[in-house]
Amino acid sequence: MGLLNQIKSIFVNNQSESAEGNRVLYLHIGMGKTGSKWLQKYWGLNKEYLQENGIYYPLAEHENPMDSQHLTPGTGLDFISNKQYRESIYSEGLKFGNNNLLISSEFVFNYFLFEPEKFKTELTEIISDNRTKVRILLFIRNTEELILSSYKQFIKVGKRADAIMFDMNNRSDLIQNINYLYSKYLEFIEFCENNKNIELTVLNYSNHKNELESISSKWLGIEINGAKLPSLQKVNRSLTAGECYIIEQFSILKNIDLSIGEELTAKVEDVFWDPEGLEETLIHEIWEKTSELRTELHKKLDPSEHITKGIGFSQKNRTFTFTESQLQQIIQLLN
Repeated sequence: MGLLNQIKSIFVNNQSESAEGNRVLYLHIGMGKTGSKWLQKYWGLNKEYLQENGIYYPLAEHENPMDSQHLTPGTGLDFISNKQYRESIYSEGLKFGNNNLLISSEFVFNYFLFEPEKFKTELTEIISDNRTKVRILLFIRNTEELILSSYKQFIKVGKRADAIMFDMNNRSDLIQNINYLYSKYLEFIEFCENNKNIELTVLNYSNHKNELESISSKWLGIEINGAKLPSLQKVNRSLTAGECYIIEQFSILKNIDLSIGEELTAKVEDVFWDPEGLEETLIHEIWEKTSELRTELHKKLDPSEHITKGIGFSQKNRTFTFTESQLQQIIQLLN
């Protein structure tokens, strides 16, 4: 059973035949590296307030909603991989009657990227009764930021660049994948436009990094008074460019496991290089060879959410700045 059909079994099939009016399925679908973990943790910490205001947010398995120092993986993957978890949420769903449902998972947009027709079929089935409204929140991101953040995240968890969608060492594949992503943005937006029971909000995360709480309030129609906030330092940040470089060099010189990146981000203050960004010739090539689809995408977006071009850097030597505390923490990790 696909992800959306599993959501349907929990949500649509539990509606009372005598219920009046529509119910809303809120789908926050990522994409990756756009603040999803912060939002998921925020909703988990304030689950009871959401419930009191008519929105049911199922927590990820083993999540402690009062623990702001640990992350939630979101609920989507648990729907797919854990039958016992699905059944527990099904039972819980019987209790929330006419309440609305909030599901948050980057997997949902990935599902569309790789199984678009299956996704469309399942979501169409959810809204086919004309009683279920779907409100979707999709974040995009400025292209250079997305490339860098994805690359650093994969270095952080011990994977090499050739295992990711945005491989900066292969410009041809990199540009092809960016164009593919733009085309899928367009396809997704057009699908939603053609369904009257779907309301889509598309925001550029690059413009809203410090506004996620207010975006949540506006999207859900609920302002959480006295909201519990996640600890920003613990919310799955990528390596900084400096940290990424340090780990790669340590791996080459000392054969150190790249997974040290997880410890580095948890225990060491941020290490930056100046400037941060892609090399300017790569930015220029990306911008030129993705212009056609990006122009079409911009026609669908509010001008304030357009993808903008980064400045980049041209110098070959990267300058790192370390505090004494950072150096001591790094040495301690290596020992």
